[in-house]
Amino acid sequence: MPCPYKTDMISIEGNIGAGKSTLCRQLRAGGFCTFEEPVVDWTVQGEDGTSHNVLTAFYRNPVKYACMFQQLVLRTRVEQAKEWKSKRGFVERCVHSDRLFGAMQYRLGNMDPVEYGSYLYQFRQAVQDMPTPIVGHIYLKTSVDTCLTRITKREREGEQGITRSYLSLLEEEHESWLGGLSNVLVLDGEKQMHLHDLRSAVASFESSLK
Repeated sequence: MPCPYKTDMISIEGNIGAGKSTLCRQLRAGGFCTFEEPVVDWTVQGEDGTSHNVLTAFYRNPVKYACMFQQLVLRTRVEQAKEWKSKRGFVERCVHSDRLFGAMQYRLGNMDPVEYGSYLYQFRQAVQDMPTPIVGHIYLKTSVDTCLTRITKREREGEQGITRSYLSLLEEEHESWLGGLSNVLVLDGEKQMHLHDLRSAVASFESSLK
């Protein structure tokens, strides 16, 4: 079924626990097309059929699995984009925010120069492979304390080891990246907007991108 609203792809960005998935669901309830992160594709199967959650493995041993996980995320992001086809709407994170995570893993020492070089090659390829460009970003600005509280409450597999310092670094990276762009709509991630207000803000933002 075609989407009732016409727009180019806009990514929803923010820290872990900022409320991105919640915003996706709210936008979908308002009639917009949305695509949440392809987390189900981050589970892989071994030759014997055993399933392995790569995100969980990464959190348990980031030095060993950071490069593997970040490259997997890039690939699944491109595969998800093929589902967009003629649709227009909103997607939870994008290859550009994926690069932010990759750069941070290198900064933290979880990737060596060779691994990071390989990752950057995969990133550039992923950008070329994307069938639809990202023309704007919605940034959910949420405090580190709120993010940490939400992460603790939702008890997602693999997130138990996320620390306040890690979230603070991610916040810095998001501010550095999105703060320098003009095609960004900043929303208060501390509270959920009423659907009418959200639709109005998004429609105005869409118009500004034309």
